[in-house]
Order: sequence, then structure tokens, then C-alpha cells
Amino acid sequence: MEFKRIYCHRVYEECHLHLGRYYDKPLLKEMGGFAGWSLLGSSTSMLTSYGQGVIINVFFGTVVNAAQGIATQISGQLGTFALTMQKALNPVIVKSEGEGKREKMLSSTTFGTKVSFFLLIIFAIPVYIEMPFIFNIWLKNVPNYTIVFCKLLIIRNLIEQSYVTLTTAISSVGKIKELEICTAILNCCPLFVSYYFLNRNFSVYSVYIIYIIYALIFSFIVIYYSNKLCDLSYTDFIKNVILRCLLSLIVIYMFSAIPSYFMNQSFIRFLSTLVITTTSFVFVVPFIGFSRSERENFYNKFILR
Repeated sequence: MEFKRIYCHRVYEECHLHLGRYYDKPLLKEMGGFAGWSLLGSSTSMLTSYGQGVIINVFFGTVVNAAQGIATQISGQLGTFALTMQKALNPVIVKSEGEGKREKMLSSTTFGTKVSFFLLIIFAIPVYIEMPFIFNIWLKNVPNYTIVFCKLLIIRNLIEQSYVTLTTAISSVGKIKELEICTAILNCCPLFVSYYFLNRNFSVYSVYIIYIIYALIFSFIVIYYSNKLCDLSYTDFIKNVILRCLLSLIVIYMFSAIPSYFMNQSFIRFLSTLVITTTSFVFVVPFIGFSRSERENFYNKFILR
């Protein structure tokens, strides 16, 4: 880290510390406001993430809490590749908006949303189908509710993945106040609703169902602000992203689930599910998941390069 600091200080003039030269009150005010609203959304997101575990622990104890921890770990590992792609794409979205290329920013956003979604389902589908087999190999004693928690969390992650790059697009515009206020309110709501239901002896599954409903509601809000602030077309996004992602997911899942209907739980069935998922992914995603223009752009940029 020290080497990086010295290198940047020597090579990049903008890294030199000159308060008098660079002081710009309106700019600092704008940056401070952006950071403050971002902090509001991030802090409440952290609150709801850890609060879910606290509520489950209060009502059901450490055993069920352990199941939640395992489910969260599996969910995080499944989303690693999608998260890596997002980190690579975010600078492109922000740069395009900064250069005034709104159309390029939107196309990068929608394309990135689909790629993130597809990178998640290629791992999530076989894990979802073969989860009992995977846990029996990984853990000698599988805590109660672990499999159900994992499956519900994967569903929630798929919903969130369908709009994850839209938040970056909104941030690139810079007008995040209204969205962050809505985010803060919505982040707190599932905690109170979950406590209400659990206090009335509802099943622990209800917590995850509540969070799935929350993810759906938040997706509508993000799409609304993307339209309001970034000129995102509702029709284009629904047709080109939501429907294509959903149809691809259904088709790949239908093919991938075939071995589970004709074979007993075994390593051979697990391997068969992986092969069918990968094969169907290769054929379904390019022709259903992406439009013709997206396929041509991808082919011209990466195949003919």
C-alpha cells in the first residue's frame, strides 16, 4: 500500500495534496452529499443483513442461526463470479455517463445485468437441484432448515441480480438522494415485519419469504428511478432483460432437472446435472438470453479481435 501511495503521488498530479489549489466549495458540498446519502443506504443495508441473524437467533437459537450462516456462505460463493464481472463493468458505466454517452451507459448497464444474472445461474441451478447431495458430502450433520434457507436465498439473489447494475447507473448520474432514502426505509421494514410474524409463531421460513418480497419491491423502485434519472425504457428493460433472463432460467432449469426425475441421488446424477446445465447454458443463453445485436457486438469485439 505504501508503494502504491508513493507511486501515485509521483506519477499523478491530481494525487498531490494542495488544499488551496483544489478547494472548491460547491464540489465538496456535492461530494459530501453524495457520500452522506450513500452511507445512509449502506449502513441500513448492513443493519438489515445482521439484524436478520439476530432476530432468528432470538426466536430459534444458535442451531437455526448456524443454518443461516451456512446458507449465507453458500450464497456468497455462488455470486463470486458475478461480483467480479460487476467490478469490471462499473467503471465503464460511470465513464460513459461522465462523457455524456447516455446511450452507451444504458446499453452497458442492461448487458451487464444479463451477464451477471447468467454467471449466477450457471452455478446456482445445479447447486439448487443437487443441494441435499452437496450438503451430505460437505457436512456430516446438516443443521435443520439449511437446505430450505439456501434455496430461498438463491431465489432472492436471482431477483437482486436482475437489477444490480441499475444502481450503478443511478449512482453515475449522481442524483441518489431519493433512492437512498427509499433504500433506507425498505432496509428497515423487513426487520420489523419479520419480528411481527415470528412473534406470532410463524415459521422461520417466513423471514426469507419476507426478504424475497422486499427484493421484488426494491427491484420496482430501482427500475422506476432508472427510468426517471437515466431515461431507461420500461418496455426495453422488461423485454430485453427481465423476460430474456427469466425465460433462459426456466429453460435451463427444466433441462437440468431431468436427471433428478430418473436417477437416484448419487455422484453420477450430480455430474449429469452439471453437464446438462453447462450444455444447455451454452445453447440457451446466446440465442434466448441475448438479442441479435448483442450477439453480433460480442462476436465482433471478442471473436474477431
